[in-house]
Amino acid sequence: MYNELANESNHSCRKSMNPYIYPITLFLFCFLVDKLFYFSFVRDYFVLWNRFESVAYETRENLFEIYENENSSKQRVVLIGSSRMASFQRSEFETRNNISFYNFCVPFPSVAYQLYILERLLSSSKKPSLILWELDLSLFSEESHNYPFRYSLNYSFFWKYRNFWTKKNWIDFFSKKFFFVKKYPLSFKALIENFQFFSYFRDGQLIKVQKRKVISKMKEIFLELNEFNHGGIQVPVSSEKKPLEQEAKRVWIELFQKDKFPTEQLLFLQEMKKKLEQENIVFFVIIPPHSIEYRNILKTNLQEEFFQTILLKNFSSHRILNFSNFDFCSEFEDPFHLSGTCIRQFSYAVKKEIFRK
Repeated sequence: MYNELANESNHSCRKSMNPYIYPITLFLFCFLVDKLFYFSFVRDYFVLWNRFESVAYETRENLFEIYENENSSKQRVVLIGSSRMASFQRSEFETRNNISFYNFCVPFPSVAYQLYILERLLSSSKKPSLILWELDLSLFSEESHNYPFRYSLNYSFFWKYRNFWTKKNWIDFFSKKFFFVKKYPLSFKALIENFQFFSYFRDGQLIKVQKRKVISKMKEIFLELNEFNHGGIQVPVSSEKKPLEQEAKRVWIELFQKDKFPTEQLLFLQEMKKKLEQENIVFFVIIPPHSIEYRNILKTNLQEEFFQTILLKNFSSHRILNFSNFDFCSEFEDPFHLSGTCIRQFSYAVKKEIFRK
């Protein structure tokens, strides 16, 4: 009698476990297969060679070390923004002898990432004297979390602001941290393109390397730029020219086709402003230029007006340097990025304005 009851109990226990065995087994299998991509001889076949975003974010850790270790009594001017201002050069801003300029711009960051950078700077023994803070409506979009979740934000920061994040943010963050294929998206183009050759000039010499090795070479260049240029880089721009009107519409649909505006980014904006004011750090909010095609789309959909409302609600007007209608030079590579010639003029205009103030 006892044996029958025991057998029946074991059978019911196994039966209750059956629904969970297969999903757990499948998850563990996928998790282990995913780890194979960390081996370079596997990764080279599936991760496209020209994704420099990871390098830009990951080498910022090195820039923090340089910032911390610099022994100088100079006033520190720090630029926090996107790839649109990543080309701002140290030499352009250090024309005054008492300034040390650092460029912490990265491709398409979120406002949350900007707060993360600020907190890292404030934790240093050498706090910045002036913050140049680039803001743009695109940095409030849901898509702007993409690169920071993959390549930068750490667990402690995410947990510290756990009440700010949405359910989707939680899923995206941990999936990108735990799975290689979420952190470095796979592409079957890599099977062909990664084993072609790429040529570039360096120190007056033509260098030819297999494309799969470009990322490591690019990392070396970024680290060197951190040393002598304090983070200022030349942003790679696609050689494939697309009509700006068509591209502006595509970008707008990608960023703002959802009806709900991601409110968590507003919370991070207010938190960053509060910290700057608590630390008595002088700061200016810089609104970068857009192509006329993209500006027209924002105006038509009332989003430019909405963004202006956000700015005026949170900042006094003398803090805002609005270059969205930058007319001194209007050549754009895409809806967001000025041409190489125009970026120099934009940089000069920003420098002139902040020194005037």
